[in-house]
Amino acid sequence: MKRYCSVVLIFWALIVLSCNKMDSTYREFLKDGPITYMQKADSVRAYAGRERVLLTWRPINDPRVTKVVIYWSSGSGRQEVPISSEKDTLVLIEGLEEGNYVFDFRTYDEKNNQSVKTEVVGMAHGNVYESGLILRSVNHMALTGNALLIRFRPMEGVRGYDGEEVTYTSSADGQEKTIILEEGSFELTIEDFAGEEFTHRSIYKPQALSPDLFYSASENVNIFANQAELEYTNPVFTPILADPSVIRDPLTGFFYAYGTEDRWPNGANRLVPIVRSQDLVNWTFVGNAFSNKPAWKPSGGIWAPDIAYVNGKYHLYYSMSIWDDPDPGIGVAVADYPAGPFSDYGKMFLSSEIDVPNSIDPFYYEDGGKKYLFWGSFDGTPKQGTYAVELSENGRSVKDMSQKFKIAAGDWEAVNIFEKNGYYYFFGSKGGCCDGANSTYRVLVARSTNLLGPYLDKNGNDIASRGNGTLVLQRNAQYAGPGHNAPIVTDSNGDDWMLYHAIDVNNPMVNGVNQRVLMLDKIHWDAEGWPVVNNGYPSFESMLKPVF
Repeated sequence: MKRYCSVVLIFWALIVLSCNKMDSTYREFLKDGPITYMQKADSVRAYAGRERVLLTWRPINDPRVTKVVIYWSSGSGRQEVPISSEKDTLVLIEGLEEGNYVFDFRTYDEKNNQSVKTEVVGMAHGNVYESGLILRSVNHMALTGNALLIRFRPMEGVRGYDGEEVTYTSSADGQEKTIILEEGSFELTIEDFAGEEFTHRSIYKPQALSPDLFYSASENVNIFANQAELEYTNPVFTPILADPSVIRDPLTGFFYAYGTEDRWPNGANRLVPIVRSQDLVNWTFVGNAFSNKPAWKPSGGIWAPDIAYVNGKYHLYYSMSIWDDPDPGIGVAVADYPAGPFSDYGKMFLSSEIDVPNSIDPFYYEDGGKKYLFWGSFDGTPKQGTYAVELSENGRSVKDMSQKFKIAAGDWEAVNIFEKNGYYYFFGSKGGCCDGANSTYRVLVARSTNLLGPYLDKNGNDIASRGNGTLVLQRNAQYAGPGHNAPIVTDSNGDDWMLYHAIDVNNPMVNGVNQRVLMLDKIHWDAEGWPVVNNGYPSFESMLKPVF
């Protein structure tokens, strides 16, 4: 019995001690008073403006709330908004640099009690965003007396497009006037037009409640100009110019393009056909780069040539390969003029020599005084991928084959590098190039601040791993397999253009040969500096030409 009583007394003593300890902890927790939470800012939204952001939230009906405090840039930015009624639901954050921001909201009462945090991501736009806006093009004009009818091309799917601003001289008083064509409309009639020209630019509103409008570059249009002379329609060269590469002759201003060896419908086997143009639109066949096949490899076609101007001479890097070739390689030929004649300088390396499977699709790039060759194609073995290696000073041999850099995985081919606004853009192709109307070829992109990578896609994924890349051009109902683009060309207006090949589904093959025609489309850049070719698909209607 004594033992039982002792156990009971010990048990009650432990309970008392535990309660005292809990009371002590609770008193410590409440030494500054109880925590009081305010109604939080709810349903917060951010609307992009010009170097500013409009922030909104639902009405706050908690009478204790006296202010909303908004923080951004890790707390270095701060703005208070007094709350005196339920009508206080918005604020403009001014003076922001262009970019993305995370805005944190907290409400407070007079005693500085605060709500839980809410947050929203917003963007401030500026010159970078505005420079990438697409100008809506004119489709048709007709003048009857002083009445000018202007018809514009559709803009479906163009994010943020809000209308067209047209400025002209009035026949009534000779003054300059401006008229707005609303989004969703295709044509307008100016009843009092005078002169020969009008100016137009496209209006953009990023979001419905954005506090500012943005504008594309403007264009002066001569109403008496022959519209056909200002436009083109794909393809820009037939019958075939596959895997194109292009260069501009600084002496004559002509563009020269080169394509993979192919048998044309007339039966002629073109050993790297060369075509010439003044405007990237009207091309003329010049001849073949080779009179005979290079002798350093016993069999193979001359594929995917890349033209470059190196040390005052034209260097044509090329692949020698057959389908499923166990050991393809890359060679180089040199000429004094872009039309040739080219003298073959032979092999640079075989796949077995440089230890990279399927070594085709060369691309030359010079950076920081160093010469590099990029190359690589589809392969699934462990050493697969696109690589880069430094070349010798004369550009005709590899400095050290053991010192190569892996750039992309083996689901890429046809690498092409373009530098713009502090980034190196890696354009490449994926899918099947050569299955006629069923070809799945397409162009993707990634970028890096370093020529040798790492190259990341828009989602931040490294293309050195398979399955990554951001899509910029894919097939549509008219053209299959768009891909293997040439080096990007910038025109006199600062617009960037891509030449590439594609297959017309209505004429996909002749005598077993894929009819990979030469295509041209403009590159558009979004607010974050990512490209898209045309609207993501090959164009098949008339488009405005490049300007040179």
